[in-house]
Parts: sequence; structure tokens; C-alpha cells
Amino acid sequence: MYRDAVAVAKSMYRMSMVQPSLRLAYLLGSVSAYMTKCVVDAIGFNGSDFRVRLDNSLMGGVLLSAVTTSSYLDLRRRGF
Repeated sequence: MYRDAVAVAKSMYRMSMVQPSLRLAYLLGSVSAYMTKCVVDAIGFNGSDFRVRLDNSLMGGVLLSAVTTSSYLDLRRRGF
């Protein structure tokens, strides 16, 4: 697991250049938060956690890092 949110954001941005659905999330996410939720739902994940407007190119990666870290810490607290 990455601990540096900026490194995750840069990595996700580079990956978005080769994965069309992720690139679509970045492009439509700058329009509205609902678009980000819809694209993430279409990919197959729960989009309610990702309902945030992506103001810049790194925000999607930082958001993904925050959600992943939060889920990990929650599982650790529960004893998994």
C-alpha cells in the first residue's frame, strides 16, 4: 500500500492515459461530482464514495488513496 498520496495521484494519472474508463472519469469528473459517481458506478465500484468534483488531474488519485486508506484502517480496527 502506498503511503504517499501524491505518488498515488501521479500513478493514477499516468494510468488514466492508457485506460479509457479511467480517462473518462477524469474528463467528466471536472464537469460535476455526479458524473464522477456515474462513471465509477459503471466501472463496477460503489460510486457514492467518489462523488467529488475533480478540479485538477491529481485529485482523482488523491481521492482514491484516501478512500483506500480509510477502508484499510477501518478493517484494521475491526480486527481483519
